[in-house]
Amino acid sequence: MICSTSPSSSRGAQSCFARTSSRGRWWAAPRSTCARWSNLGACDLVLQVAPDLPSVFVDARKIGHVFSNLVSNAAAHSKPGDEILIAANPQNGSVRFSVTDHGPGIPAEHQARLFERFFRVPGSDPRGAGLGLAIAREIVTAHGGQIGVNSLPGLGAEFYFVLPAARRGFRHETKHPDRR
Repeated sequence: MICSTSPSSSRGAQSCFARTSSRGRWWAAPRSTCARWSNLGACDLVLQVAPDLPSVFVDARKIGHVFSNLVSNAAAHSKPGDEILIAANPQNGSVRFSVTDHGPGIPAEHQARLFERFFRVPGSDPRGAGLGLAIAREIVTAHGGQIGVNSLPGLGAEFYFVLPAARRGFRHETKHPDRR
């Protein structure tokens, strides 16, 4: 399944990932982030979702924050009209989510430090404090997952995270702390 951020497909895009999340709302964050960047002509968001993904139980707001960060970074390093791909695929009893851009890429010598607090690739845009990927790592790790990057200079970057699939028959219900 492929969806885009165009107004005619936004309802379809919102439901693309619905069965991969306990509530299906995590998609709102990357969609709205890319919509903000799209107004500047910075990205064309494309979704590829494998059919019949297993469920994952997540804090939708926190995972939305992870996607918002990854999509914002991809858009910031993309040229107007570049495609940003968000994908979800099963992987060995887990679900692998990824955000891929076609920007300048990241030199190999800096990739190991990308998820450290306050680290920014030398020569990159000075905006930001270098905390976004460190926070994303903390959120993904708290969900029992792993986060990483694949990149070659000049060929863009793929940031991914893998979350464990929910155990079969497991039903997780939580109450939001603000709702009693």
